[in-house]
Amino acid sequence: MRKFALVALCAIAGLLAVCAILWDPAALLERIKSRYGVKMNPPAQAVLNAARARLAPLLPPGAALPLPGARIEIDKQARRATLFSGDRRIKTYAIVLGGSPTGHKRAEGDGRTPEGDYRICTRNAQSRFHLFLGLNYPNTVDAQAAFKAGAISQDLSLALAAAESRQSPPNWKTPLGGEVGLHGGGTVRDWTAGCIAFDNSSIEEIWVATAYWTPVTIR
Repeated sequence: MRKFALVALCAIAGLLAVCAILWDPAALLERIKSRYGVKMNPPAQAVLNAARARLAPLLPPGAALPLPGARIEIDKQARRATLFSGDRRIKTYAIVLGGSPTGHKRAEGDGRTPEGDYRICTRNAQSRFHLFLGLNYPNTVDAQAAFKAGAISQDLSLALAAAESRQSPPNWKTPLGGEVGLHGGGTVRDWTAGCIAFDNSSIEEIWVATAYWTPVTIR
């Protein structure tokens, strides 16, 4: 009887703990973050303000953030990214790539970074790589080339082109791969699966300087 009472008390205590978590969303989020390492909150305003302050001395007179005419040029061979405001060079950053950095991305899992003219189509402040700016790969050019090569159907090619014309993110679950973007995590060595990685402080500056559909050219 005493053992039964102890088991019952433990069960009640566990039930009360579960109820407390369910009734306390903050506690639930903390448990998720602790277990899965998920970054649940957007970047702190102080972090973004510091990034703006670092960029301020480099901006054209009277320029605001996001930058007017912002664009980014990526030089894969030199491992550098340059932020522009129109034709004015603002700042150049060190970057790293994936394990197969040479050549254009053509398929899921090839470890390559696409080459061409893309746009920032997603902004994820909850990325495990600090901040993530997704690119609209595969775009219309990629889709048409893949269809001609027999890698995808005409219907899929047209759907990918339509996403670009709507200025929407493309389907990232195709044979061509996806979820390629700019993110933090460090630049000690090439380590990504095909994305372009910056130091965390650098991607913070890119984050505040750019907006949705900012052009990104990769060569």
